[in-house]
Amino acid sequence: MLEVNTVKNNKWLIFGFALFLLIFLLPYDTGGNTVIVSDGRGVLFGGDPLIFQDNKIITKDGSPLVTISGDHLIIGEIVKSREKKIKRNGDLVVLNRIITEDDRLIETENGVELFVNKDTIVSNSMEEVHFKDGQKVKLTERAVLTRGAKIIIAIAAMAVIFFLTEAIPFPAVAFLIVIGEVIFIGMSPNVVAKSFFSDSVFFIMGSLMIATAIIKQSLDKRIALFILTKTGEKIERVVFGIVATTAILAAFIANHTVAAMFLPVGIALTVKSGKDLRSLGKLIMFSIAYGTAIGSLGTPSGGARNVIMIEYWRQMYDINIGYIDWILYAFPMVLVMIPLTTLILLRVFKPEVKDLSVAMKSIEKEVGDKGKMGENEWLSIGIFFVTLIMWITVGETIGLGFVAIIGATLFIIFKLVDWNDYNRGTDWGVVLLYAGAISLGLAMKNTGAARWLAESFLTVLTPIGADSGLLLVAAVSILVMIVSNTMSDGAAVAVTGPITLNMAAISATSLMNVGFATAISSAFAYLLVVGTPSNAIIYASGYIRSTDFVKAGSLMAVMSIAVLLIMAMTWWKILGVN
Repeated sequence: MLEVNTVKNNKWLIFGFALFLLIFLLPYDTGGNTVIVSDGRGVLFGGDPLIFQDNKIITKDGSPLVTISGDHLIIGEIVKSREKKIKRNGDLVVLNRIITEDDRLIETENGVELFVNKDTIVSNSMEEVHFKDGQKVKLTERAVLTRGAKIIIAIAAMAVIFFLTEAIPFPAVAFLIVIGEVIFIGMSPNVVAKSFFSDSVFFIMGSLMIATAIIKQSLDKRIALFILTKTGEKIERVVFGIVATTAILAAFIANHTVAAMFLPVGIALTVKSGKDLRSLGKLIMFSIAYGTAIGSLGTPSGGARNVIMIEYWRQMYDINIGYIDWILYAFPMVLVMIPLTTLILLRVFKPEVKDLSVAMKSIEKEVGDKGKMGENEWLSIGIFFVTLIMWITVGETIGLGFVAIIGATLFIIFKLVDWNDYNRGTDWGVVLLYAGAISLGLAMKNTGAARWLAESFLTVLTPIGADSGLLLVAAVSILVMIVSNTMSDGAAVAVTGPITLNMAAISATSLMNVGFATAISSAFAYLLVVGTPSNAIIYASGYIRSTDFVKAGSLMAVMSIAVLLIMAMTWWKILGVN
């Protein structure tokens, strides 16, 4: 079996690299010496692209470009920031730089930088820049496929293949991403390193550490068993209780952690209710997996994908979403989906028994045998709530990631865990995976690849009228749901986020609606065993077949997208999303 898997992995490894090479060798729109806007659009003079040669900006016929005051345009240093943000009449204005294709500044001989304010070329002081002979520099409406954009698309395609097939470990995929950005695109190692370890990565790392601390103190089993004993004996109430409990916990703890803590509880409920109760087993197991899935969309700490989207909003469009903001927009959706998920599962998997009285008595005894909570357990709860309050109150100021690190450090300071616990319990490969995915997403935006792909996708949607508004939100939701069923939700948002946000910007659709649709829809990975770690965990119980995911997941997918669109039309409008 090992030899067969090795051969399969080798085939996918070769295919992934071959796909990268194929895209790498394809032609692109520019000659490598073109002047562009930092958002990926082309710059024209007299209908032809502006180019650079010998550190000077020239037109297609070789004439140097000169401003009306007689200054030549020259090439400056490598850009440190692709945008400039200024306050004008009390409003924040974001100006895109005009740069070379290899990321160097365009400026006059006197050091005046050139920016784009909407569709006008302006200087540092917001004065419109004019050129000799009365001709104007114009901007293309569509993005151009530059060499850098083409290469990052090639890297993304290769990464997707490796994410899907696990031809190589995920951390190695993350390293390949940043290696490609430096070697093939020529990005600065410092810029890549900065994108690799952002606040979002610290948040993921800190959250995994906090989950490790909670499990060490056995709070997971205490919470799970205590809540389940309060649901009652009727199967409908038990299923509702499992879905609601796992959903609420997964809003604050990694969903695979919640699934792992509830798996033995779910098996115990099934086994202690009688023999060969396969439908009951399926019902309880899917209640765990789908409960964690819907709960994880409710808060930023519910999943790395949520924080990745917050990071994209902030870095790409200067939209700042705090912890409580996310809860206001997304958590009501969780509350709506809890009873709907219960109804769907009870309809798909009809249990052999109507109540779990025998099993519930056994569970109650197990809770009693554990005795009262000790000092360390209460202290752990206190640290978790302090961290939660900081996420809500100061997370936007100092960063959600640094709050998570503070919480993880407090567990060590109070001797509730030691570093070896974190080292064993934290999946460092997951941390590196998301670091690489975030770096890839930002590179797609900065090279213009995201804009080019967004415009290409919009071209496909235009004939059916789904290129803007609510239909675009629906199209984005379906697209991201499909992608997230074939790779990790965080990677799905990291790859699709820049594309979908650019689609929203181009079509004048709400960036908030499309951003929330992207992040939330990545939780709809109901259809495949590999869709989420929670799916894989319940599959290991032995009660479930792969076809069960399609049977229950298809109804869940339709319900989830419908609820998302209703929220966009109602609740988000009430909150003032535009």
